[in-house]
Amino acid sequence: MPSSRRPPVRIDRGFLARGASAGFTALFLGGWLAPIVAGFVPALGVSWLVLVGLVGSALAGRQIGVADSPAVHGAAAAVLGFLLMIPAILVVDHGVGLTQLALPIPGAAAVGAAAGWLASRARDDEHRAVTR
Repeated sequence: MPSSRRPPVRIDRGFLARGASAGFTALFLGGWLAPIVAGFVPALGVSWLVLVGLVGSALAGRQIGVADSPAVHGAAAAVLGFLLMIPAILVVDHGVGLTQLALPIPGAAAVGAAAGWLASRARDDEHRAVTR
């Protein structure tokens, strides 16, 4: 019986774009909401952008499709999602400093890789359950 799944690929380009888009959307909306959150809950406002960065990277990284290297795929999607934010950062901050890239890019890669790996575990468990 032929499988309805596509053959595995190292990077699933369609899901890479979806992941980067999901990460970008979370980062953009979270950044846009940062002043509002800080105004209503000052204690949360201090760490809001870090939380948004973690959530955005995880959302990007979990979109793995049929990638056979889900950690690499998740890291790439999370980093691309962050890189899509650079024009918005340029507009708001009138420039991008090295410190604005030094931590977020490796952090996004690490969180995206972990999310991709976890998503692959769930995908493989589901696949095993279906094929039994």
